[in-house]
Amino acid sequence: AASEQLVLLEPATAKGAAHTGFFHLFIGMVSWSLWGDRLELALRATFEPVQRSFSLAPRVSWRGVEGLDVFLSAELYEGTAWSPFGYFGRNDRVLLGARYELF
Repeated sequence: AASEQLVLLEPATAKGAAHTGFFHLFIGMVSWSLWGDRLELALRATFEPVQRSFSLAPRVSWRGVEGLDVFLSAELYEGTAWSPFGYFGRNDRVLLGARYELF
């Protein structure tokens, strides 16, 4: 059924019919810098309204040493099993990382 496809496409019986497909996606990101830009709190959110799936990605970054960025973040995916983000609901994760810039 159409609601059980990761990407909604017309069935094979729609051959020869003119059609246009749209993938509606809303993306937003908000961040706050504290203590002279040493601490950053951020949230990235995406929403796909057709099948009502979304993802959230909170992140905390610390820049205590010049050139070094240490972060802790999470990626959370929600929606029905065959929606764009619901399909990835099995891939929720927590990330810890560091990045050092030499120049």
